[in-house]
Amino acid sequence: MTYRVVAGYVTVQTRVGPGRAYIDIRRGELLPSDVPAADVEWLLRSGQIEEAAADDGDALDGLSKDELVRLAADEGIDIDKRWGATRIVDAIRRTRQ
Repeated sequence: MTYRVVAGYVTVQTRVGPGRAYIDIRRGELLPSDVPAADVEWLLRSGQIEEAAADDGDALDGLSKDELVRLAADEGIDIDKRWGATRIVDAIRRTRQ
């Protein structure tokens, strides 16, 4: 399931590099797919996120980090190759909006 942030922003735990960290996701952006289920449930109940329409999703979550790095380069998106896959996906989605 894919979720879109409807609050001003939400802070969630996600994979960043070799570990996990709390990051802010702005209104209109899709929630990373690895946010813990309990957090997603709470954000849904509190009205801070909503289910995204089926056509809001994309194939980015299925790509490897190397594929994401190449895609970002092809689209001219400035990323740091040390970033984790989730952060690269977020950068690509932000640029495409």
